[in-house]
Amino acid sequence: MRIISLFILILYGNIYAYSQQVYRGTVNDSQTGKGIEDAVVSLLNEQMLIIDFTYTDKKGDFLISSDSVPHCIMLSHIGCEKQIMPAMKFKSGSTFILQNKGYKIKEVKVTSKRIIERKDTLIYSVSGFQMPQDRTIADVLKKMPGIEVLPSGQIKFEDKAISKLYIEGMDLMGNRYSLATNNLSNKVVKEVQVLRNHQAISVLRGKSFSEQAALNLVLTDDVRYTFSGSADIGIGYSGNDELVWDARLVGLFFGKRQQNLSIYKTNNIGEDVSDEVRLQSGDDNVEDISIEPLLSVPSISIRGIDEKRYLMNRSHLFAANHLYKISSTSNLRGQFTYVNKQDKQKNDRFLSYFYPDGNITIQEDDNLSLNTECYTAEMDYQLNGNKKYIRNYMVGNIENNKVGSFINSNNTLINATTQVKRKDISNYFQLIGTYGKGHVLKILSNNSFHESPQKMIVSPGLYEKVINAGKPYDAFMQDGYLRYFHSHTSTELQLKIAGFYANMQVGVEYHNQKMGSALYCKENDEIYPTTADNFVNDLTFMDTKIYSTPSLRYKNYHWELRLDIPISYHKYHLNYKKEGEKENIHRVYIEPLFNVTYELNAYWKLINAVNFSYQIPNINYFYTNYIFTNYRNAFNGSSFYDSRSLVYNLVLKFNNPMNGLFWSAGGSIIPNWQDKMLSTKQDGILSSNEMLDIKHRNLYWNARTRLSKNFGWWKLFTALTGNYSQSQTKNLLSEEIVPYTTRNLSLAFNFSVQPCKYISIEGSEEYLRSALSSEITQGVHAEYFHSNLTFNLFPTSSWRLKWDNQYLLSRKPIYSSIYFMDIGTSYLWGKVEIEFSFNNVLNKRNFQQTTYSSMSESTTLNYFRPREILIKMRLNF
Repeated sequence: MRIISLFILILYGNIYAYSQQVYRGTVNDSQTGKGIEDAVVSLLNEQMLIIDFTYTDKKGDFLISSDSVPHCIMLSHIGCEKQIMPAMKFKSGSTFILQNKGYKIKEVKVTSKRIIERKDTLIYSVSGFQMPQDRTIADVLKKMPGIEVLPSGQIKFEDKAISKLYIEGMDLMGNRYSLATNNLSNKVVKEVQVLRNHQAISVLRGKSFSEQAALNLVLTDDVRYTFSGSADIGIGYSGNDELVWDARLVGLFFGKRQQNLSIYKTNNIGEDVSDEVRLQSGDDNVEDISIEPLLSVPSISIRGIDEKRYLMNRSHLFAANHLYKISSTSNLRGQFTYVNKQDKQKNDRFLSYFYPDGNITIQEDDNLSLNTECYTAEMDYQLNGNKKYIRNYMVGNIENNKVGSFINSNNTLINATTQVKRKDISNYFQLIGTYGKGHVLKILSNNSFHESPQKMIVSPGLYEKVINAGKPYDAFMQDGYLRYFHSHTSTELQLKIAGFYANMQVGVEYHNQKMGSALYCKENDEIYPTTADNFVNDLTFMDTKIYSTPSLRYKNYHWELRLDIPISYHKYHLNYKKEGEKENIHRVYIEPLFNVTYELNAYWKLINAVNFSYQIPNINYFYTNYIFTNYRNAFNGSSFYDSRSLVYNLVLKFNNPMNGLFWSAGGSIIPNWQDKMLSTKQDGILSSNEMLDIKHRNLYWNARTRLSKNFGWWKLFTALTGNYSQSQTKNLLSEEIVPYTTRNLSLAFNFSVQPCKYISIEGSEEYLRSALSSEITQGVHAEYFHSNLTFNLFPTSSWRLKWDNQYLLSRKPIYSSIYFMDIGTSYLWGKVEIEFSFNNVLNKRNFQQTTYSSMSESTTLNYFRPREILIKMRLNF
């Protein structure tokens, strides 16, 4: 503790012993004589490298301080000649005139019409990357080097998720930006700006550094300051003798002070509309506090296959997003979404569970239906000034999931119904202000409440010996609930000392979690508690945390260093009401983090990070009696335990925007130390799991690389991505410790090209390999190929023809293949487009593939949608 105290004393003691050099002045334009906003004032050392910088305010005034005397001071602004003067000749309070020289901007390097680099901003010309078949801005983003759009809709730049997506500089969508990228026409977007190292909070610019990028969509003049939108309506027929439809209505308004994007969508062609309103990236400032439900809610998905191939659905989505700019520095944003969907899926599954005393096999034919209804509302107020930042963000959510499964499990017909409801509300408040000579004070408050009642009914009555003392019965019913209150309040002080930024954050965090469950038997019309007493839980878990996080940051032209040493005291309280037992645990955790970023030059960057942390399970792992998570899995938690992890990350990046080349390679090594081990036993189709007091060590590591490049000829874009991961862990299977290793490899190649104005081609190739190795399973692995090739023909400016080909191949351990072919054509007449599509022309319906999870193998026969014909009309207004 004396070392820690000395460290804190060095950070914060006697801070005014350093002599501060203060530089104050005004920057005016030579033509207008008025102050220049956002002019850059930089302090340079003898090597002419930037040691600190700031921006001028609306009046052109600036104030910057330094703990050491700089060699020179540079004033610069886009469109003006920069001024460099010796620091010794600088007169505080003077007015400096920048000569306007708009025809020669040295800060802008233009060597390509498609990409422009302007300091930390890359500007992609949409017209330089779009192809005639593209309909939304998401389609064009996929062809821009350095940018990656995942199937979930999340956008990455240089292999890292973006922090914000702005439209005309305004944050209309928050973290649900897929709704905009999937519905905003590429024809109304002029530029895509990538704001590298983006700091969204003005008061922290130059004081707090960010590694994440943000995107800004610059619109064409056609949609600025006016109402616009589009309407689609499509109707058709499927091979199941059913009517199919696809309709959408979009309304847009982008003004100086207000923005609005509202949409209604409905379809039954296999498109999951809820994907567009999911959270795409975590807000750096808002904590995401959530608990997994006690019961398993299955997701309807097939690895590596577009959901439109297999999802039988009826979906409705309504979303309204509105932003009002109260002043130049403040705005109010509101968002409301409603989702109602009914999804169905049929699959046949052959499961093998590997145990030391022999394998357990389950043949499972499942007809699954999932009904979801969800309401979400957000209200976000922000004041983002140069001296003060205030934010209050409130979000509420009501969700109801009901799952029905009709299962043939080892020749036993089972009907399982699961219902999981959720209600969440949270409020986040943050205040940041500056004082003194560049110091920063932050105050944060976050409070949330979550409630989730859950219910499962399974018939006929299973596991009579376990549940009902060997007596037959008709069905079992399980009721459960989760309640969770969370509160977090903190304050943080940032001081600038001798070129370093020293921070001290102190706070109090409180978690109060409650859960309960009970199991009942149903016989005829009578419902009674099960005779087994190990299926009832009533538990309260509380965590009171008091913490302090001293940190130190430094940045110059080449280096960025960060050291955090969080120190926290936890008081845990467990109350097992059924057993009448209480437990109090006290812990002190020290979780240091060290991050180093080195920029060799404008092209190369190396990022290295090491972090040691503790993981505390939530209440889902602390109950001591069994809970059925689905009809054939029962889980039993344990007494309190924690685990420890050491995370080591290394990333190397190269980018040359002018040549359209981006490359990154990196990986992680994560050893993990556990005090508990998962024990699994199998009795027929029933799998029972519990955590036992067995200490062990796990190891996980992964490597990833991505290379993307665009070429000037034929609009050629290529991207190559590789991922490899390996996990080494141990489970207790049938009372025997079994170490095992899982390995996963994926290689993907994407390209698009337009050799002439009459044709364009898009394609992708993917190879997946997964393997499971242990003393029980030797050489067990699966291989999977996925190939997609699309030809687009444009005989005239009005006609478009499309031929889409998709081939899937599963090689091991079973051989299965399938080929899909779709054809379509469209005709554009003014603002109206008529489209005809014929999907799954060959009416292919079945495909098998194998996956591995823990010590199990699952081979699934998937069923696909039949051939479909759809006629659609689109109208832009």
